[in-house]
Amino acid sequence: MTITKPTHKAFLFKLFSVNGQPKSFSLDKLITASSAAKKLLNGTEVVKATKAGDSDQIRFVDSKDEEFTAEEWVLLKELFNEKKTGTIEESLVIEELRGIFK
Repeated sequence: MTITKPTHKAFLFKLFSVNGQPKSFSLDKLITASSAAKKLLNGTEVVKATKAGDSDQIRFVDSKDEEFTAEEWVLLKELFNEKKTGTIEESLVIEELRGIFK
């Protein structure tokens, strides 16, 4: 299973945190989650903060295909299905991902 679009990668990567804190995973899913998150970060750029107190930002720029294992795909689908709300800006990505995860 493959994810290509940077917008999809960025959205899915956000699912690995809850209220800005890293999401916890059971030990049996931890390595799968780590591997999937690492693949989502392939092709990103880190933009350093310009002001004191600001955080560095991750920019998803590469549209290279990322191939996920069946276990990683199941985990991404679970994280996606757990998400109950989204913003107007995310609506197109959410619709596209719904089609991918069918």
